[in-house]
Amino acid sequence: MVADVVAKFGRLDILVNNAGAFEMTPLAEVDRAAVRRIYDLNVFGLLSVTRAALPHLPDGRGRIINVSSIVAKGAAAAGSVYFSSKAAVDAITRSLAAELGPRGITVNAIAPGLTDTDMAPKDEQFRTAYIAQTPLGRLGDPRDIAGPVAFLASEEARWVTGEILASSGGLRA
Repeated sequence: MVADVVAKFGRLDILVNNAGAFEMTPLAEVDRAAVRRIYDLNVFGLLSVTRAALPHLPDGRGRIINVSSIVAKGAAAAGSVYFSSKAAVDAITRSLAAELGPRGITVNAIAPGLTDTDMAPKDEQFRTAYIAQTPLGRLGDPRDIAGPVAFLASEEARWVTGEILASSGGLRA
């Protein structure tokens, strides 16, 4: 994928690690396969794509933006695998910011709250309860995530690195 982008555009300036999987798994059902499903995409996928992209990111202006979640700091029944995978994304973000900072490459993450996408739970009772807890009184819209990502990718964010920016309508997990 990285090679295709470089071949088509001649360079790579910004990497947004947005691929992810969501699954709530009660402890009684957590097995190696359940952990691998989530960690292979949310953690190992992020690391693999970042490693492939790194040689193509320009010193002094390269940007890496990871998609985490506000649940990385939260706790909920059946959330141990998914929540911990997003906590790993936060730790990776901060570690890579320290590692790549000397090259002038910023590494940050956006931590969305529940956003109205195909990945969001469809259960209306859950959604209603979630909205009731959110200060802005609604689910996120993909544009609510895109704007902060665009900021982190911009020249205006050149002094921002190692940060996890919540875009959650004010909800803290």
